[in-house]
Amino acid sequence: MYRMGPVPRRGAVRRGGRRFPARESPLTDSRNGSAHGSAHGVTLVLGGGGARGLAHLGVLKVLEEEAIPVRAIVGNSAGAIMAASWLQHADARSAIRHVLSFQHSQAFRRLGLSFRPTRQLRGRPPSFLRRILSGWRSHVAMHLLFRRASLFHRRRLEILVGAAVRPGRLEQLRLPLWVVALDLRSGEPVVLGSGDLHTVLTAAASVAGFFPPVAHEGRLLIDSGLADNLPVLAARERVGGPIVAVNLSCDLDDRCEPGMTGIEALLRGEELASRWNNRQRAGLAEVRVEPRLGSRYWLDFSDPESIVAAGETAARAALDAIRRLVPEPAAPSGAAPAATQPASPLH
Repeated sequence: MYRMGPVPRRGAVRRGGRRFPARESPLTDSRNGSAHGSAHGVTLVLGGGGARGLAHLGVLKVLEEEAIPVRAIVGNSAGAIMAASWLQHADARSAIRHVLSFQHSQAFRRLGLSFRPTRQLRGRPPSFLRRILSGWRSHVAMHLLFRRASLFHRRRLEILVGAAVRPGRLEQLRLPLWVVALDLRSGEPVVLGSGDLHTVLTAAASVAGFFPPVAHEGRLLIDSGLADNLPVLAARERVGGPIVAVNLSCDLDDRCEPGMTGIEALLRGEELASRWNNRQRAGLAEVRVEPRLGSRYWLDFSDPESIVAAGETAARAALDAIRRLVPEPAAPSGAAPAATQPASPLH
């Protein structure tokens, strides 16, 4: 069972210079637009995955281009960050340009958070630890992990979140966004629908061991990836269906060599547990979108354009199934056909 934060009061939605009250958002059917109702549109579930999360922007771009209405988004970690960035921009293309410009900037490189896999030595694949901590001395990193709260200071993650998302309130975004984190004290996932945007997103992306937990409203929050990296159940409870889930963990890194260290075996076990968990959650959604990202590690931000493109490709492959979830509403009996206009339900 998920612990739910308070149901937020949504502000008015602005579109084309006109303001729509929250109960009459152009993205929902005001006649049955309750949190658990059957409002027109799909509920998106965007899973975590670090650098892989850029694929979500590609998915959103395709949904925009194909006029697929979205009623709400539930996400954790990178999924929540990319959703918030998209909701603050006029369209997905603008969000993509904004995020990728930072990925290619000196400011991003100075953060030291992008690690490409190390080269193979004498034909052998790099170890798990070397791939994770490329550019670091492994024994130094382990020393830091055992003596500090995390490998990286929280400020690095805050800068990353702040570059993708402007300051604001979660409940004031143009669509409902529910962010899932894990409470270290209770051990339960927590679904947040209101609060300071940067604080909530930083908490939801604080990968245990890599970034310190975030104290928020009496809880100690971290990335929920190990417990629930694809929060389909939270979406079903908080919003309802039909659900389109974007799973970033469908590909398994098979570079597993004998003689790995204990910490490498531990990390491998966590990777397998998260992937298995994602597969179970994805099976509960009406439609799954699965970008093919190969063995890309979550801190490998190299060639970000290819990650976005993988999301686009996966969304187009699932497009027919997604369209079947949102049939055209029937015209009232005796009504004259409406003039055809370009649909733009996502912004």
